[in-house]
Amino acid sequence: NNIISQASLADLVFHGPALPQVFGILRNEVSYRNFEFSFSLGYKFDYYFRRNTISYTSLYGQWIGHSDYASRWKKPGDELHTNVPALTYPANSDSDEVYYGADIMVEKGDHIRLNDIRLQYTLGQREQSAYHLNRLQIFTTLSNVGILWRANNKGIDPDFAGNTILPPRSVSAGLRVEF
Repeated sequence: NNIISQASLADLVFHGPALPQVFGILRNEVSYRNFEFSFSLGYKFDYYFRRNTISYTSLYGQWIGHSDYASRWKKPGDELHTNVPALTYPANSDSDEVYYGADIMVEKGDHIRLNDIRLQYTLGQREQSAYHLNRLQIFTTLSNVGILWRANNKGIDPDFAGNTILPPRSVSAGLRVEF
């Protein structure tokens, strides 16, 4: 309680913006004969995010845990290799907030993501004419491929830092026919 009531603006540490200052998507397409290959890269740079951690209040009250629990202080000397507070009972929500709000919970959010990969085959003109088609294309797309590079060394996906479940990769296939 004393830490929160005695905190001032001078105690705050500003790491940088919470929203990316530089971002975009690059799409590249390569064609060879009847095949087309494309992929899209998304990038976000110059921003920070606050990572999740253990909240003992949530652990006791709602059974919501976090992997940081395994790294908590357990015995004297643990403070030399961890910043995760010891488990106390009863839980102190002010202590949870101080730890969650500490600057050690801030990570650089910069990353490059492979959004999707697409492979497409278009039937040749001669074959299309034989089947009385204007166009026939077969394609497959792999979406949500994953992060190629990230600035944080914790393996955290900055776009989903608040979620424990990442969106799954998906594969789709299709057929486009024009008569």
